[in-house]
Amino acid sequence: MNITLSQLKIFSVVARRCNFTKAAEELYLTQPAVSVQIHSLERTTGLQLFEQLGKRVSLTQAGKAFLRYAEDIIASAEQLESVVDDLRETPSGQLRLAATSTAAIHLLPAVLSSFRKNHGKTQILLDVCKVDEIVPGILINTWDFGVIVSTIRRPDLSQPELDVHEFLSDEMVFIVGRDHPWVGRSSVPVAELAGQPFVLPKQGSDIRTIVQEEIMHHGIAIDAVMETNNSEVMKHVVQCAPCIAIVTRWSVSGEEIESRRLSIFRVPGVPLQCSVYLLSHRRKYQSAALRAFSGLVLSSVSSIRQNS
Repeated sequence: MNITLSQLKIFSVVARRCNFTKAAEELYLTQPAVSVQIHSLERTTGLQLFEQLGKRVSLTQAGKAFLRYAEDIIASAEQLESVVDDLRETPSGQLRLAATSTAAIHLLPAVLSSFRKNHGKTQILLDVCKVDEIVPGILINTWDFGVIVSTIRRPDLSQPELDVHEFLSDEMVFIVGRDHPWVGRSSVPVAELAGQPFVLPKQGSDIRTIVQEEIMHHGIAIDAVMETNNSEVMKHVVQCAPCIAIVTRWSVSGEEIESRRLSIFRVPGVPLQCSVYLLSHRRKYQSAALRAFSGLVLSSVSSIRQNS
């Protein structure tokens, strides 16, 4: 069979997007060009790989089986490119990252800036995703690394194919804006949280789960007037309204505290801890660029702590 790597990549993207038009946009091709390649692949293999209902396409049983081998071949080809780059001693190619919003906003910009200074030929692709998307994406080689912030040791981080490094541990803190009546208080009894308006992460997130468990343990119900997983949005909201938010300590800058735009307080008896993890596939070939990035992330802990 004369199957090209290009056809396999197009097939993989269509399988992931379940839509020819969206796949074409991601591949920078026209929709007819994508359709032609898929039909050519089906003629070559003698298999119907997709079935279509309206604009949505889905894999047939044959397509699902074919996809597993196609992804292995694509991953092997990408690793071969990295090996060749290493042999030439010119780290290049792509660095594909996925991160939760807090990590993407507050941790990665400085790391990626430093990485670019020494590896300018490497293209960086960063997707901001939920943890439930990042873990399976690492396992099927959608991304080289995942950086997640979590308040609990998730069961899915114990999968044998997943390499997990916990490189930063910190606390979650309560914040209010300058016009809130609690400004200047470093400690607030848990009973006073009753009836207070909160800006919280969305239901189902790790942080929301642990916050609810710890506060409800004291018999206090939380009044969530707004939900968002973006810590920057939370900080802006509490500066404009008399609300309380809970964010990671290192997401609040010294300048925000010194200017009194934000005020931090803690609640005795309500321990809120979080950890940051670097995820990768255990069997993935680590090119020079990937090794440099992971080393830079793991060595960035001291500077992060100094700035928090």
